[in-house]
Amino acid sequence: MTAERTSLPSASWIQFDPESQVIYALPLSDNIGKHEFVLEAMDSEGASTFDRVELHVWQHPEADNFTHSFTMTVRYNKWQYPVGIDWQIEILTRLARLFKDPDNSKLSVLRVTLDPVKITWSNDTLGTGRCPLEDIKNIFEIFSTFDHHPTKEMKKIMSPEFRVQDIDNVQPPKSYWVQFDPRSQEIYGIATENEIGRHDFLLSAVDSDDQSIPDSFVIHVSRLPKRKKPPVEFSVELNYDFDEFLSDTDKKTLVASKIARLYGDPDPRHMMILNITRGSVVYAWSNKTLENDHCPKERLKNLLSALSTTMVLCQII
Repeated sequence: MTAERTSLPSASWIQFDPESQVIYALPLSDNIGKHEFVLEAMDSEGASTFDRVELHVWQHPEADNFTHSFTMTVRYNKWQYPVGIDWQIEILTRLARLFKDPDNSKLSVLRVTLDPVKITWSNDTLGTGRCPLEDIKNIFEIFSTFDHHPTKEMKKIMSPEFRVQDIDNVQPPKSYWVQFDPRSQEIYGIATENEIGRHDFLLSAVDSDDQSIPDSFVIHVSRLPKRKKPPVEFSVELNYDFDEFLSDTDKKTLVASKIARLYGDPDPRHMMILNITRGSVVYAWSNKTLENDHCPKERLKNLLSALSTTMVLCQII
């Protein structure tokens, strides 16, 4: 039961199976945090007792380093799965069989939508240090054709309960350091020291007839040349959930773009993001155009003036 001692809704991410006497769950990022439930036991004579259970849902240890995700659109008879997470777990179990894994413990669900019904997952067997492009393509080809339709093997293992409509192409989750904007057709991102090195990507172009052509490209992230400590560090405090902000590359780059615009720059090319820390969110940066062999007082005064006279924090995100 819930902490208020009401029955768990069928759409809840956590459930109790009265037959097997097992608590099972499929938490997503929205469920990260501490949760309290009530566990009640009743004997044959109707006497009951209860105890409170506290569960902690932690963020996936590699949540910020996922290099891929797969999204499947599916149809199924909802009456066959009255409990919401049952159909999601069943799909994971069948995917594990397709990949010839002993269980579904290597698959992580990232998102689930109900209209249309889509499930997005990643494969934990793939490395996170760099984008394992060939491994991703090999896995993708097991369950999807080049035009995003399910393979015969995929259809067979999912039927008859699930009818796979299509499978979206491989794309990094929103927490990944580099993103693609389909509207502006631009690649953007924020790299840290963890991203130094070579990164391989697959870019797919789809025309109006749903025909696609893939191409691969490489991004090299180089270490900044050694230089003296920046002469100044600017920081702004944002009233935003820290974990959510840190796992959203769009928001991190949006803040940088807004700040650059306050300086009159078209983009944040002159900014150097130093750190992002709790409190709620403390976003710190410096300006790469500043000399660091002395304190450029006049330049600093102008930069501070631009921030103090025009910055409205609530409009940043």
